[in-house]
Amino acid sequence: MIIKRTHVKHEKTFKERLAEEAAHFTELAGQTPPGMQRELYLRRAQQAATASNINDWLSSPGLQPPKELKAGTQIQQGALHDYRGSSALAKLNRPWSEEDDSRLLEMTANQRKRYRIAVVLERTEVAVVARLQVLRGRKKTKRSDANSD
Repeated sequence: MIIKRTHVKHEKTFKERLAEEAAHFTELAGQTPPGMQRELYLRRAQQAATASNINDWLSSPGLQPPKELKAGTQIQQGALHDYRGSSALAKLNRPWSEEDDSRLLEMTANQRKRYRIAVVLERTEVAVVARLQVLRGRKKTKRSDANSD
């Protein structure tokens, strides 16, 4: 036996239904004397309003994934935060060149933030941290080799 699901065609949008629910519970709270029931009505009204805000946020065009940048593209100042830790800018599995290493060490010495270094070098923040650990390990090895001579 197959159970058919009933399909409900809503005449109002989800946002309109949430707004009506919030207004309904706010009206009920206004008619109810102070106490537990009134607090429950107010909580339900707040939940409906919050659900409406979350729905707006999730359906906004501002939540689109970042588009991959082409070589030579300028990054706007505000865009730095958007790409923090993002692999969209990373050129995955690209080996580190000596130039990349020197730029990384220079920016680190100038106390640049890691996420900014990642954007400039077109790497992920994780890749920058890992490479710093490798480079610092090399320095320690060179120092210990020099001391043993």
